[in-house]
Amino acid sequence: MVPMRMFRTIASGLAIGLTSPAVAQTLEDAAARIRPLAEQGQARWQNMLGTCYESGIGGVSQDYAEALKWFRKAAEQGYGDAFANMADLYAGGHGVPQNYVLAYMYVELASAQHAETQILKMTRAVVLKKVTNAQIVEAKRLAAQCLSANFKGCEKM
Repeated sequence: MVPMRMFRTIASGLAIGLTSPAVAQTLEDAAARIRPLAEQGQARWQNMLGTCYESGIGGVSQDYAEALKWFRKAAEQGYGDAFANMADLYAGGHGVPQNYVLAYMYVELASAQHAETQILKMTRAVVLKKVTNAQIVEAKRLAAQCLSANFKGCEKM
């Protein structure tokens, strides 16, 4: 069985390097090609740049703080895959304190935005084993508040 982190790196590399040949001709230059699109505010590319930083691929070093920054920008636009990626960071404590309530909140938000990535499925399974019923209720309350705040400031609610 392939560990989740390794699976994510392989899947991300394929997504970055192969699905958008006009954007990234090689995996090594993917982040440089994606960055201008991300800086223009395009959620898909913000999320993809975050994935580069999270995994240390695309010509950048692994940097969870930078990954979180780009995932958050995409999430604040309601981009479902970014919610799934943030759930993964909080579930694993990667660059943030491990927090299963916030992880579950982001799982809920990703599902509400119809994200169905492999990362979301794996994170949901991990988080459901770690949270209590009371924590699920709290996470759903936070997700509803986040949604009503148009995805702004979700971690501070």
